[in-house]
Amino acid sequence: MGLKSKVFPNSYRDSVLLMKMAGMVRKIEGVENAEVIIATEANKGILEFNGLLTEEIRKATPNDLVVSVIAGDETVIEKAIAAVEDMIFNGLEDDKGGKVTYSAKSIAGALAMEPEADLAILSIPGPLVKKDAMKLLDSGVNLLIFSDNVPIEDELELKRKADEMGLMVMGPDCGTAIVRGASLAFANKVRQGKIGMVCASGTGLQEVAVLIHNLGQGISHALGTGSNDVKDAIGGISMKRGLKWLEQDGSTELIVVVSKPPQKATMENLKEEFKKCRKPVIVNFLGSSQPVKRDGNVYYTDTLEETALKALELAGETVDDSVAVPEDILEDIRRERELHRHKGGYMRALYTGGTLGTEAAIICRDILSGLTTNLTVPGVEKMADYNVSAKNCILDLGADEFTLGKPHPMIEPEMKNQRLLKEAADPETAVILLDFVLGYGVNADPAGNTLYEIDKAREIAESQGRHITIVASVTGTDEDPQNREEQIRVLKDHGVLVLPSNAQAVRAAVEIVKECR
Repeated sequence: MGLKSKVFPNSYRDSVLLMKMAGMVRKIEGVENAEVIIATEANKGILEFNGLLTEEIRKATPNDLVVSVIAGDETVIEKAIAAVEDMIFNGLEDDKGGKVTYSAKSIAGALAMEPEADLAILSIPGPLVKKDAMKLLDSGVNLLIFSDNVPIEDELELKRKADEMGLMVMGPDCGTAIVRGASLAFANKVRQGKIGMVCASGTGLQEVAVLIHNLGQGISHALGTGSNDVKDAIGGISMKRGLKWLEQDGSTELIVVVSKPPQKATMENLKEEFKKCRKPVIVNFLGSSQPVKRDGNVYYTDTLEETALKALELAGETVDDSVAVPEDILEDIRRERELHRHKGGYMRALYTGGTLGTEAAIICRDILSGLTTNLTVPGVEKMADYNVSAKNCILDLGADEFTLGKPHPMIEPEMKNQRLLKEAADPETAVILLDFVLGYGVNADPAGNTLYEIDKAREIAESQGRHITIVASVTGTDEDPQNREEQIRVLKDHGVLVLPSNAQAVRAAVEIVKECR
């Protein structure tokens, strides 16, 4: 195998675009492995871990873009590097077949092109964020910081400054937001409406927003905060700022908050802020059940589905019939239960959305014995080895232990697909639970790119004389680029049980696997 690299000096591109470039290069026939990345010290470590670091890249600076390719044929390597060069300088196709290109070369240039802009997205190496973020705040611009690995002290300084100026910093590590109907980063296309959201959870925001859309209401704004915001080191600065914005926003009538449980001091402080709000507030601190379900204008919920339904109820929508599981799916569940009755086996849940996996663990923890996960969920044991599933297991495949040096499975599903086949080959696997997250920035066809593995999983089980059931949910809308209805159709055509929400998919999987004992 040959290894070759190329450095493109001063050619920064954002991380999402680089992940897409790398994914496209890896699909070139003959390429064994490849990476397209910015030459930070942390990224050099990733390249070294994957056998892709060269002396040329060691000498590169954090301002440089690098490509490294492993292949058995020199012509394949040259073809791959040439493809990257073309994408860097000529752009690559977006989901609609157009070209993604860049114009402004600096913050000053961008502000000159768009002098009325009041929101900027930053996707640069974490240690470099503070300098550019300060420039934008000084120009009166709110921020969505997609970057991760931003020092916590930098985050605190930026958020304090923004708050003093009446601005908001979404992030760092904020992957989803919807502002004035514009879907940012990994957001879905939802109709505008009267329900506002402020969340420290990306896929949690997505699941609640799409359920609200699919049941007939809409979102005024959905603001992200980044997961660090609810730690005591930050104190919920962005969550409180977002709450104030939505309280003052004329198009917002009620507010939804979704977050992992804040640390103690921040949780108590946020609860007081919620009670002061003049609008109803529905709060889901996922994984932290609140003893009081209503405190004045504040409503506490346990699951993402319950959160969406409570928001719809307070918005005046009638949703009882809309959330019922269709009779044909109920019949499918009954059939699958009979096929598994007393035959043994367990559930293996493979999630690309961490918050969806957390919701699954919360629903399952008091029902399924031997439940383990790589997520941090009170009352659920951590897996001993993330690469080996045992009994009932819920995996977040987007966690750092799986994505180091690899694209996130919502962008490139190859890792999820391989784990699906691995679980199917385990004689103890009876039910596999999957999520498919749609929207901007993610894979253009999440369901379609997993159909081969879904069919192959059944073949593997049948060759061992077993039956395997695959259950799924699709987080998205029919207005998303991938079209939720079409994604559901192809999954059903391949024998997948598709439920209207993640929570319902989890309950269906549980009902089936319980019959195995």
